[in-house]
Amino acid sequence: MTNAEKFRQLVEAQEQRLLPEKIMLIEKLLYEFTIVGRGIWSDDRLSEQEIVTALKWLNEMTHRTWNILYDLRRNEEHDSMGRLYANMVQYAEESRVLGGHFAASFYAVICCFS
Repeated sequence: MTNAEKFRQLVEAQEQRLLPEKIMLIEKLLYEFTIVGRGIWSDDRLSEQEIVTALKWLNEMTHRTWNILYDLRRNEEHDSMGRLYANMVQYAEESRVLGGHFAASFYAVICCFS
């Protein structure tokens, strides 16, 4: 099994959590995304174009994550973790910089729940 497959399974396994836990998970993930933005902005190894592109798609990911949180708070699940994973994949494909950041952020959040 590839690391990508393991990561997908980890994200989608969170669907089994109780609603309040999913809400907390998404809130913590949004906080982690603010740290990701700071990290990207201050990464001297990236070109200006890579920074702008990464921040653009991080912003889109953040919007999608807020939408998931909004649905959860209204008790409207709609495959929240599947949507979260699909969005992470989509925006990581738009910016190679984001993939590792998304995974690290998600793992950091999951550690809080273990």
